[in-house]
Amino acid sequence: MLRGSLQMAFLPDGTPVSVDSLRVTVLIPTRTGNMEFITPNSIDGLVSKLGFPKPDGYARDWECEVSDHTRIQHWLGEYQRSDLNEEERYTLMKVIIESTNDALSLGSVDGQTLATFKGLVVDDYHLHSNTLDDWDQEGVEESHVITPIIRKIDGWHAFAPASHSD
Repeated sequence: MLRGSLQMAFLPDGTPVSVDSLRVTVLIPTRTGNMEFITPNSIDGLVSKLGFPKPDGYARDWECEVSDHTRIQHWLGEYQRSDLNEEERYTLMKVIIESTNDALSLGSVDGQTLATFKGLVVDDYHLHSNTLDDWDQEGVEESHVITPIIRKIDGWHAFAPASHSD
């Protein structure tokens, strides 16, 4: 049987596609898809499973309140836990993005941490594309140092979701 070179790509809706020179196969995602909002259940899950503080009655941007640039590496490891559901992963990544933006502002993030962060976002792009869009709006780069990194990630997903290098 003839076989061409295999590559991965994504349709505009985030559906992964396996492409070789002889055929195109649409891969059925096993996950529910792109998230848009942090849910109370996802916060409760992270409070219970990872020990995050509970939001007070006035919490509006919980992910900003709990962000901590010194805990990024720990949270990147926790993100990969098998007992986190998609909503919890989505919410945790929002905390990680906030924290990474802070770390970049302070110059306190290393290349390995950034590589791990980028890899996880690319691997779960179907969950995080709306979040990436929020950080990639016109004029955002003036206030968020993570925006150029987000723009690179947003472009990578269409070409090599398993490749995590610059």
